[in-house]
Amino acid sequence: MKNYFVDRYGAIKDINFTPIFEELIFRGKEV
Repeated sequence: MKNYFVDRYGAIKDINFTPIFEELIFRGKEV
């Protein structure tokens, strides 16, 4: 998924989205 954002939005490739995705996945499992 991160590769998709890097390719689709190269301008934000330097931002680390891992914590955000992990939080979203964690919340998704919680609900």
